[in-house]
Amino acid sequence: MIVKNKSFLSKIIYNITFILNKIIHKNQKKILIYSNLGFRDNIKAFYDYLINHNYNKKYKIICSVDDFKSVKTNYKSINNVKFVSPKKGIFHFLNSKFCFYCFGKYPIKPTKNQVVVNFWHGMPLKTIGNLEKPNCIPKQYFTYVLATSNFFATYMKTALNCKNALIIGQPRCDSLFIKKNIDFFKNYNKVIVWMPTFRKSKKMNYIDAETNEWLPMVDTPDQLKELDDLLNNLNILLYIKLHPLSDCKNYDDFYFNNIIIHTNEDFNQLNIDLYALLAQTDALITDYSSVYIDYLLTNKPICFTLNDLDAYKNKRGFIFENPLDYMPGETITNLDQLKCFIKNIYNNIDEHEDDRKKINNLFNEDKEGNYCKKIIDLLGIK
Repeated sequence: MIVKNKSFLSKIIYNITFILNKIIHKNQKKILIYSNLGFRDNIKAFYDYLINHNYNKKYKIICSVDDFKSVKTNYKSINNVKFVSPKKGIFHFLNSKFCFYCFGKYPIKPTKNQVVVNFWHGMPLKTIGNLEKPNCIPKQYFTYVLATSNFFATYMKTALNCKNALIIGQPRCDSLFIKKNIDFFKNYNKVIVWMPTFRKSKKMNYIDAETNEWLPMVDTPDQLKELDDLLNNLNILLYIKLHPLSDCKNYDDFYFNNIIIHTNEDFNQLNIDLYALLAQTDALITDYSSVYIDYLLTNKPICFTLNDLDAYKNKRGFIFENPLDYMPGETITNLDQLKCFIKNIYNNIDEHEDDRKKINNLFNEDKEGNYCKKIIDLLGIK
């Protein structure tokens, strides 16, 4: 009975907000950008493009983000831009012509004279949205959902209850096509970036697998030290970027010569563009993170750590019956295999280039970049 009452109340609220949204006039020169998990990722990249190309001279830009208090101080001098809380953002949503999501959403149906785009935050390998937990009452919260290919469009539209997809690259991937040298990379023979997805997150009260909380296959500092010795001998830097939702306690208690470990907070403090950094690396280590789908655009080697594949598959699940068919790179389950991958990078051994190109063609239809401009042009933002 309680569930039915909640469902009934939710339906009433949904209908009321939709009526309000239909009544309220839309400002044709107003853009809302929303995130409930920080001002980052696709919305940050899209915002930066708008500002760098002076769209704030013609449009009022509202950034409704949960961390608005900490980030708005950095943008005080930018005209026609305002940072507000997600609660205040609701009122701006109701009179904005253009609205963009990356994390979260307002549960309000768009009107016909409104454009609401869900960039999301990466094409899926693991289950998301309705593919993870089917929704018994589909609601239309978006005009468009972004998909990097027709292959992914079906999954994204189903997962997010959206009828239309924008087949285009993600805003964050524009940085993969920009040459920007990273100073502290220049003293190394090679740079390998390791980006694991999260298994557990106290921030989200969520568990995807009962395994190591932040770094697969590495359970002790001694194992990291073992890796560091190898990296030092080869003069290779291993740059570990932890997932923003990971519980990262004590990660900075250790010192290594050739391993750098950074959280998302570290990136913000250092003002590092993650994708500009990725563009300057020589190889990627990951697992089930969507970052590898983006990294395919660089055509550089990828290594997949799969030591908890079955646990992850049983708990979270994948959109593909056999995800290994879509992982074009080395697949490893232990530290010795990881060392072999590192040695192969040092010796320029790459046996998976043809596989990467095949999957890249399937996953990324537009491989040329300049995605922010293409999105703006498609939506008619002048």
